[in-house]
Amino acid sequence: MYETLSTIDWPGLSEALHHSASHLHLLAQEIEDPDFAGKIARAWNTFVDSGQIWAMAIGIIFGYWFRYMSAS
Repeated sequence: MYETLSTIDWPGLSEALHHSASHLHLLAQEIEDPDFAGKIARAWNTFVDSGQIWAMAIGIIFGYWFRYMSAS
């Protein structure tokens, strides 16, 4: 039921750790525009101005309605 230190697949574990460590450099990136909050605000404003927020609200309402109707 429980693994002991002698039953753990040590070669497989070390290979998995090496594989994940070799891809860590993908997470480090240079940030060209540090205005992260400004980007989020512009994206939100575009979302609202384009009317997509209404499509999302209608989708949520119909989704919950469908869930309610199908559960009965």
